[in-house]
Formats: sequence, structure tokens, C-alpha cells
Amino acid sequence: MNASSDASSLVKDHGHASLSYATLDRRLERFYMEGAEREGGAEGPERLEGFIGYRRSGKTLLALSDPICAPENVPSLLDGFKTFGQDQRKRTAFFAATNRFAKEFTDAGYEGVRVARDAVVNVERFTIRGNRMENVRRGYNHARNVGMEIFEYRPGEGRDQSVEKSCTSISEEWLKEKRRPELEFILGRLDWHAPGDRRFFIARSKRGVEGFMVFHPVSSSGWYMDMSRRRVDAPNGTTDFLLVNSLNAFQEEGARRLYMGMVPNTDFPKELGNAGAATKAALRFLAKRFDRFYPVRSEVFFKKKYRPVWEDLFLYTDSKVTFGLMYDVFKIFQPRGFTGLLMSGRRKK
Repeated sequence: MNASSDASSLVKDHGHASLSYATLDRRLERFYMEGAEREGGAEGPERLEGFIGYRRSGKTLLALSDPICAPENVPSLLDGFKTFGQDQRKRTAFFAATNRFAKEFTDAGYEGVRVARDAVVNVERFTIRGNRMENVRRGYNHARNVGMEIFEYRPGEGRDQSVEKSCTSISEEWLKEKRRPELEFILGRLDWHAPGDRRFFIARSKRGVEGFMVFHPVSSSGWYMDMSRRRVDAPNGTTDFLLVNSLNAFQEEGARRLYMGMVPNTDFPKELGNAGAATKAALRFLAKRFDRFYPVRSEVFFKKKYRPVWEDLFLYTDSKVTFGLMYDVFKIFQPRGFTGLLMSGRRKK
């Protein structure tokens, strides 16, 4: 068993967080914790007890989500990663970590601030009946009434170049229209050659593919909405049609939770207890303009229609929160840095 397959097994066994599966992305590096030799003195490499998926940015090693390991191994893995960073004169931080290991992070010398929230739908109880779901039902019914159909595409079982080409074109068109960069650190990609355990749901009308959604697994009983794209001129309700049908499919399979994706907490500068006044002021200025980079208000509006519960996600850092740290973090999402934030969403005259 190689490191990659070991990592996949660890995610299946211990990947409880919504973004645990994303730590397998080939664009991330991994810090591994090796365990004792295999029982019986068997020859071969030591087994892997856990890992942390991370990206490098400036003076920072930014990990994604929680450590992937058994709970009893979290302290050792955190200490090892922190030492790994210190040896390279880098600070270490974790983005979109849950509060499950808050004590372990604190004991390891990390401080946390809430930076986002996950919208989580109870799949077992999901229905579009009732007054509270009227907006969802209206969109779904409109798309269905104009002849929309849905199917699940399985590239691992057989490739369809026309479907893949359509989806890729829609994604490119969507990004061009929104004039925003792809959030690749927390978002997957249309990797048709290596779909892994992802699920692809496609909405199609008589003229062809109208939109699609990609989901990846969360533990053994949940799914995360990794990508959602539709044609710019897709019929109204296309996104609702995709999501409702996907939820119905997951419900039939016995899934319990559907993570609709995170929404940034633009008020996080107010919660920075260990940051300097200048850092807080600069981050407040940028937070007010964050909607140019990410459509916070429209995302919250859409997710609220599905009556989710909201779960906090944190940024844990082993050093004081500084403007330099936040710049390093932001550069992973936006290579052009804060200049890109200020320019994102502007249309050429």
C-alpha cells in the first residue's frame, strides 16, 4: 500500500469534516505521521497513522480542514506539523477546521477565530413540501415544467466526451461571467481522468446540458456540494432542480447530511483578539469589499432557502494574527493578492 492509498483509507476512516475529502487533492502537499512497524515484524514501510494536507504561501504552511487521523493521534500530529513548520522557519495554520479538536489545537499552542460557516441540510428529513419550502419548490417546478431532466454521470464507468466538454464549457462560461477566480483551495475541479469517489449530477434539456453539480463524500453518511455550475442563460430553477434531485437520490441511499458549502464570516476581524489595531483596521476595510471576490450575500440567500443548520469553521494559527499571515492565506485563494480582491467583479467599460 502506497502513501496515496493509505491517505484515502485514512480519509474514509477518520474524515469527519466537510472538507476532509478535499485533502486528497493532488494540488496539496501532505505531512504524514508514521506509526509503529506492522505487527509480527513484517517487512515493508511503516503504516501511516495520519496526515495533514496543506499548501505553501509566503511564510505560511496553510493546512486544509482538520488533521486526518484517529482522535487519539491528533496531539502528536499537530505537534509534528508545527515542528515541521518551525524547522523551515514557517508558521503553520489550519483553514476551515471544525471545533471538534478545539482543545487539542489550544493545547498545541494554536489560537482560533471563526472565519466561515457550513450550511448543513438534514437529508433524512428533507422535503420540498410546506410553505417554508415554497421558493425551492417554485424553482424546481419551473425547471421540470420546461422539460429539464437529470442523470448521474459516472466517468469511472465510461467516458462521454460530449458531456465532459459541455460541463467544462459551462464552468468556463460561468467563471467568465462572474469575473471571479476559482477558489481552488476549498473547491475541487473537473478532473474527469481521476474522479475518485465524486458524484456528478447533470441537468439536461432538449438543447443539451444546462448545468451540473459535483459532490464528494463526507465520512460514510454524508455528501458535500463541491461544485455547482449552470449556463448563464439556463432556465430559471436549474440549480434548485439539480440540488433537489441530488438530495432525493442521497435520501434514498440512506445519507444523513448534505453540506451545501461554506459561507465566509466577513465579521471575523471583530473576533481577532490577538491582532494589532492596524491589522484589524486593514482587514475590516477588505472585508467590506469581500463580496467582489465571493458572492456572500447571494450564497447565504440561496442556502437559507433549504433551511440548513449552520456549523462554524475556524482558522487556527500557531502565531499572532498579522497582516502578513492573512496575506499569505488570501494568496492561496487569490494569486493576485488583495489587489485581486479589489479588482474582482469589475467589468471592463
